[in-house]
Amino acid sequence: MTWLSPTRWILLAVVFAALTLGVWRLDVSRQAIGEARADAAWTAKVKIQKAEAVLLLDTERTKVAQAEQTLRNFKDKQEIQDGKNRTKVVGLEHRLRAAAAVNAGRLRDRDAPGCGSGGDSPTSPVAASPSDSPRNDPQAGRLLSESFTSLLRQLALEADVINVAYESCRSDSFRLREIVGAP
Repeated sequence: MTWLSPTRWILLAVVFAALTLGVWRLDVSRQAIGEARADAAWTAKVKIQKAEAVLLLDTERTKVAQAEQTLRNFKDKQEIQDGKNRTKVVGLEHRLRAAAAVNAGRLRDRDAPGCGSGGDSPTSPVAASPSDSPRNDPQAGRLLSESFTSLLRQLALEADVINVAYESCRSDSFRLREIVGAP
């Protein structure tokens, strides 16, 4: 048998293939071990990040709960204040209506022609009867008409309601800025 016989070549090829396969398997095993170590390190980092995220989430939830409670308290206080303001406006409106019922709430026009304020004319005409007296005239003392007085009262009431709403919104805005920390 010669050194380069076909059987030896086949045997040599099989040994070479086995060695190559063994080296390849060894390389694959090393890669697998390296990947397993990398996976273990990555998994550990992920666990640490998850734990940090849970702590951060709990902290932020606590902050949100505190902010919500602060806003609830403010809302409750503001609703009480708004109720007091609305009650005050309604009380003032009732006082105006009561004063108007006895003609004390009627507005006067200081620039209207008619009876003077005591110094406009030297003498006043004498009334023939009490019903002809200028004081019994609806315009006596330069009073504004009932409808105009009522309109002015209604506009004043609407202005008061708007002012109460504005005060409430402004208070809300300042308080929210305080809570958020905005200028």
